[in-house]
Amino acid sequence: MKISEVRSVIEKYSAEQLRLIIAELYKAIPKAIKEENDIDGMLKNPERLTQPRPKTRQKEVPDIELLKSETECFVDYAYKQYYFAPNRVVSKQN
Repeated sequence: MKISEVRSVIEKYSAEQLRLIIAELYKAIPKAIKEENDIDGMLKNPERLTQPRPKTRQKEVPDIELLKSETECFVDYAYKQYYFAPNRVVSKQN
C-alpha cells in the first residue's frame, strides 16, 4: 500500500483502534529496525515528526587521478606477472 492509501484507510478508525494498530505494528518491527530508525524516539517525541527530515548525504566522489594511477599500477604489475607467483613487490595480503 502507498502512504496515501494508508492515510485514507486509517482516517476511518477511532483513537482506540489506532492505539491497538500502533501497538501491533510496533511488535512486528524487528529490534534492529527499531534502533536504526529510532522508532522509540518517534513515540516519545512525536513533535519531531513534523520537522523536516535532514537530507541524506551524497556519496563522496572518488579521486579520478588516484583511481587512474592505481589502475595503471595494477595493470603494470599484471603484465609483469607479479600476481602469478610469490614475489617481493606484491605481498599475498594485498
